Amino acid sequence: MLSLKLLIRMLGPEHRDTFTETYDLVYQLLSDERLNPMLLSSALLCFAELCHSLATPTITHFGRLMPRFLVILQQPPQDRSDVVTLALVTALHRLVESLAPFLSAYMTTILVQVCIMQVSSAKEAAGGSTSSAAVSQRLESTSSHLARHVPARVLIPAIEESFQQLSNFAAALTPLMSVLGELISNLEKSDLKGHLPQLQELVLQLLAYRRDKPEVDEEEVSGVESGIVGVVTSLSFKLSEDTFRPFFYKIYNWAAVEEKDKNKVLTFYHLTERLSEMLKSLFVLFAGVFVEHAADLLVATNSARAEEGYFEDDGKSCRLLNHVLATLSGCFHHGGKRFVTRERATILLKPLVNQVENELGGTEATQRRVERHLVPCLASFAAGCEDAIRKEWHQKLLYQMRHSSARVRYTTLLAFREAVRKLGDDYLSLLPEAVPFLAELMEDESTEVEHLCQDVILEVEQIRWGTANRNYFKIE
Repeated sequence: MLSLKLLIRMLGPEHRDTFTETYDLVYQLLSDERLNPMLLSSALLCFAELCHSLATPTITHFGRLMPRFLVILQQPPQDRSDVVTLALVTALHRLVESLAPFLSAYMTTILVQVCIMQVSSAKEAAGGSTSSAAVSQRLESTSSHLARHVPARVLIPAIEESFQQLSNFAAALTPLMSVLGELISNLEKSDLKGHLPQLQELVLQLLAYRRDKPEVDEEEVSGVESGIVGVVTSLSFKLSEDTFRPFFYKIYNWAAVEEKDKNKVLTFYHLTERLSEMLKSLFVLFAGVFVEHAADLLVATNSARAEEGYFEDDGKSCRLLNHVLATLSGCFHHGGKRFVTRERATILLKPLVNQVENELGGTEATQRRVERHLVPCLASFAAGCEDAIRKEWHQKLLYQMRHSSARVRYTTLLAFREAVRKLGDDYLSLLPEAVPFLAELMEDESTEVEHLCQDVILEVEQIRWGTANRNYFKIE
C-alpha cells in the first residue's frame, strides 16, 4: 500500500485511468472493521494521496469513500492506535487542503472531530508524547485551512451546528472558536457585508453559552467565554463605527434590558473588558451606554453596601466585579476627559471610591482585586478627569483614610499612591489638603498602615516639587 501511495504521487497526475481500480481497493480496506492497524494506516495514507494527486477524479468517488472515512474519523481517540491516528490526521489534512470547497456535506462532522482530536492530542502532548505534538500541529494547520479556504456560506452554518453538538464538551469549543475567529479575520469587506446579519445572530447564540449551560464548571465556562469574546473582538475590528454601534447596543440590550439574566450580564462585562483593552479610545465612543448599569453593579457587588450577594456564588460575583473595574479602568485610561464627563463622574465616583470597603470573596480575593483592578481603576479615574472632578475624587478618597477598618485605610493608601504616581506634578495643588490625613496615618494603630504611609510620603517627597514641600512631613 505504501508503494502504491508513492506510485500515485509520482505517476497519478499523468496516468489517471491507470489508478481507477485503486478506489475500489481503498474502499474495501476502509470498510474492513477488523483490519490490522498498520494496513489501515496505509489505506488512509493512500486515500490521502488520492485526494492530493488525483483530486478531481476522487470527487466522483466521494459518495462511497467519505462515509467510510468519516466512520473511522468519528471513532473515539482512545480506541485508535497512534499509527492510525497519525495517518487519519494526515489524510484529513490532505483532504481539506486539496478539496475544501467540495466538503460542504461533511463540514460539520469534520469540524466536530477536528476539535475533539485537538483536545485529545493537546492532553497527550502535554504528557510528553512526541507523536501527539506532531498530530496537534497537523490539526492546527487543518483548522486554519478550513477557516481560510472554505466559503463562509458553508463554514458559518457548520460552525453553528458544531457549537450545538459540542456544547457539553467545553474544551472542544475553544478550537472551534479559533476557527471562527480566523474566518472573520480573513473575510473581505464585501463578503463580511453579506454575512454580517448571520454572524451577528451567531454571536448572540455564542454569548448565551454561560446562561444556557449552568451545569458546566465555572472555570470551563470562563475558558469557553474567553474564546467567544475573542471572536466578537475580531468581528469588531472589521466593522465601521456606524456598523459596530448598533451591534454593540444590541448586545447590551440583550444582556441588560430585554430578558434580565445575571449570567448574561457577566458575559457582557467580560466582553467589554476585552473591547476596552483592544479597541482603546475607539471603544469609549460606545461605552456611555452602560455607565449607569456599571455603577449599579459596583453597589450590588459591594459586600459593605449590598444586603445580599449578586450571585449566590461569591466567586462569580468577584469575576463580574473584576470585569466591571477593568472595563472602567480602560475607559478612564483611553478616554480621559472625553469619557469622564461631569454627568458620568456624578454617577460613578461614589460607588467607585466605596469599593475600597468591599471585602467580597474573602481576604485573598479582595487583595487580588485591589492590586489588579481597583487601585489601577481609581488612579486612572483621577488621571483622566478634569480638575474639579479630581478634587471631589480626592476628598472622597481622603475620607476613607479615616475608616474604622485598617484594611480599608490600607487599600485607600494604595490607591492614593498609584494616583500620585500617575498625576506627578499635577497632584501638587491637592497635596495641602492631604497633609492632615497622611499625618494621622503616620501614627496609625496598624503597623502595616503606618509603614505604607511612610513609604507613600517618601514617594510624594521624591517628586520634584521644590524644597518647601519637604517640610510638610517629618519622618523619624
